[in-house]
Amino acid sequence: MSSIIRRLVKEVNKSEDDESSIEEEEDIPIEHLELAEIARKRVLIKSTLKSHTIIYLLTNTLLILINLNVFEDPIPINEITDFWAAWPILIWGVGLIAHAMIVITMNINDYDKRVFLITTVMNIAIGGLLVYINYLTNYLIDINSKWWIYVFTFLGFFITVHAWVVFRDSDKTKLEKKIRKEFEKLREIEAKKTMEEEEVRKTVSDSNYSVNDKD
Repeated sequence: MSSIIRRLVKEVNKSEDDESSIEEEEDIPIEHLELAEIARKRVLIKSTLKSHTIIYLLTNTLLILINLNVFEDPIPINEITDFWAAWPILIWGVGLIAHAMIVITMNINDYDKRVFLITTVMNIAIGGLLVYINYLTNYLIDINSKWWIYVFTFLGFFITVHAWVVFRDSDKTKLEKKIRKEFEKLREIEAKKTMEEEEVRKTVSDSNYSVNDKD
């Protein structure tokens, strides 16, 4: 599941980093064109979620009406097996939730945290689908099994381990922070050194100009 989510997230990120450009506008500076292109694509990605949601609602509403046979002779739903429209609603719903989570977490810069949030929500959604399947199989076979509890226990363990891996302050993370801090110090030293060299050049240049002026 995690690998699938990572691929989906990378596809969205790839669309944001695409090298295609938009037409230049008079009110947009050249240096902002790249940001404007990314903003445009993010709006398009969000609009696809709206379209997906509308299609989902309209299609499943139609399927429910067909399931109830309202266009001919309406029939009552006496048994859970009669309501076959539940399958596209639930299965497609899981896909819609995945799409929504990718869009909702778009502004999260931390890739690992973004994947964790999407994976967690998807695991819960799939778990809900399995609860329905468990209830349906119990009805068909006439048993009282609650195997979904084992599934949720496993998913809970998986989510806990995933959270620990993502949010723990590991030795690698500490080392990266130290390296980043040291790098910032070196940048400041280099910037200060460059400024001093510029001042020396300016002083020498002014001195040469003064000497030439006297001559």
